Amino acid sequence: MKLTYSYIGSVQLILTIMYIAMYQLNFEEYNAAYILFVFEAEEFAAMVSDNTLHTHISATQAQYPGFIICYLVNKLKWYLNKK
Repeated sequence: MKLTYSYIGSVQLILTIMYIAMYQLNFEEYNAAYILFVFEAEEFAAMVSDNTLHTHISATQAQYPGFIICYLVNKLKWYLNKK
């Protein structure tokens, strides 16, 4: 089963800064554009061993400059322990 797909969107990241002097919380909100790639562990490991992961990252950055690139790898820990 191949689980490869991508998601392009934006997420609001809430960054909390605590000011201890006044015991006051200051919340700041930021929008961050990101791309999420989801891979099966075997496919991701093949990209790493074939040195194609860097090519994938470069091509994505060229197509979507300014976006944060995220990788979600399904069952990676299990795959690495199996090897």
